[in-house]
Amino acid sequence: MADRLSADGTKKVLVLEAGTPDYNAMIVRIPAGILRLFRNTKYDWQHETGGEKACNGRNVFLQRGKVLGGSSCTNVCLHHRGSAQDYDDWGVPGWKAADVLPFFKASQKDMTGRSPEFHGVDGDWVMDDVRYQNPLSKRFLEVGEKAGLGTNDDFNNWGRTQEGVGRFQVSEINGERCSGAKAFLTKAMKNKNCKVRTGTMVRRINFDQSKTATGVTYDLMGDDTMKVSFFLSPSFPHWFFSDREPGDLPRTYRIARPLSSLKHLILFNTIIHSPIFRRLKLSSIRVAKSLLRLVPSHHHSFSCAVGLVHLST
Repeated sequence: MADRLSADGTKKVLVLEAGTPDYNAMIVRIPAGILRLFRNTKYDWQHETGGEKACNGRNVFLQRGKVLGGSSCTNVCLHHRGSAQDYDDWGVPGWKAADVLPFFKASQKDMTGRSPEFHGVDGDWVMDDVRYQNPLSKRFLEVGEKAGLGTNDDFNNWGRTQEGVGRFQVSEINGERCSGAKAFLTKAMKNKNCKVRTGTMVRRINFDQSKTATGVTYDLMGDDTMKVSFFLSPSFPHWFFSDREPGDLPRTYRIARPLSSLKHLILFNTIIHSPIFRRLKLSSIRVAKSLLRLVPSHHHSFSCAVGLVHLST
């Protein structure tokens, strides 16, 4: 989003991210670094479920990236969109499989030569095959095929069933992790009209008397030694942020200014500990029921379908 908004040079963009800027750290770039990233408090929010009955009362750790690029910097690099039915079953206009596939293809750079019907080659998010295959992995797939489970060499091929044994493709480029930040944000940050601020936990959206969004209030994490007022420059009328809840936080730093030039404030959502609904609630915006109507009630992860709340003047 930051890349595309700032690409033509006519818009000024400021990205606010609660996590660390170190998406290019060695343990993030090297896929095997996942062993060091697991439960790493610098890069992960350390979310856990409550005691799960199906797990004999144990908590389940939910790894969520606390870094530019989010969980694409801390996951196991699998490049998987889910099945077409996942999108069709939402029943949300504009979110059917046929609607979202062109966007997946536009953002993708497939290095494997798979079906152009489901894969793109002109995007920035690289998909490749894992270069190394453990002999036990190869043997496992052979046994699965002989057992009649079927094979699947492309789990992103929506023209066939997902069933079958096979190897997932990965988000890697030349053997290194290709995170969302590396694929898109690196290019955006080269644009003079795009600024990124990390360590900023957005707390609420600020409104004027006409109920127009004028800015946001945020915590400057890691430094509670001084309190400052930051006034949004008219040259930066586009705001959007991505954040998650870290727990205990330092003081609040206020971004507030009546902005007639504010064009868009965009909130990006996550499935776990949704920042959109927390921010809207803290900003005294009662929209939960209207958003719930977008997706059938049995879809508990409806926030993924909603995807984006767009507030504009």
